[in-house]
Amino acid sequence: MCQPNFTLSPLRVQASRQPPCAPSRPQADPRQRRAYLSNVCVAPAARRLGVARSLLQHAEQVARREGVEWLYVHVVADNRPALTLYCDAMGYQVEQSESEGTAHTLQRPRRLLLAKQLA
Repeated sequence: MCQPNFTLSPLRVQASRQPPCAPSRPQADPRQRRAYLSNVCVAPAARRLGVARSLLQHAEQVARREGVEWLYVHVVADNRPALTLYCDAMGYQVEQSESEGTAHTLQRPRRLLLAKQLA
């Protein structure tokens, strides 16, 4: 049986007391523990096989074990597969929507900040 070759990129979970959002937002409650997911990606040949869901489930287990109460991740606003995974399958909700102006200024696609309460 032929096995596809995959390159794995580490999923990063960064914990902090402040949510990853605009500086104008009020300070977070210092009793709440928050973490941010980054580098969530799956090779095109491995998509639709449950890899991303497994990575996220494992990240959530680790975060819970470390006492994290809120998990955050940014997604490109028009990335329908990512939004389906995070929001429909994993229970994340839109916390903040980046404006077109901000995206244009930063020369990147508009992003959404998604959040999920773990505790």
